[in-house]
Amino acid sequence: MEKLICLCILFIVISSFSFAQQTKTVSSYGPINQELSFEQIKTERLKVKADRAVEHKALLNTQFDL
Repeated sequence: MEKLICLCILFIVISSFSFAQQTKTVSSYGPINQELSFEQIKTERLKVKADRAVEHKALLNTQFDL
């Protein structure tokens, strides 16, 4: 009987380790792009920032009398 309990515990431990290894961690970091220089990436992001600022200002102007 003791051997059966030990085998059951061993099975549970082994299956929990294999389950833990199968889960994939999702990262919040973006993909690494080493083909572009820092200045190129900065320029692209500043363009996006400027476009969003224009859209945001237009939205504010439709809702408020600025």
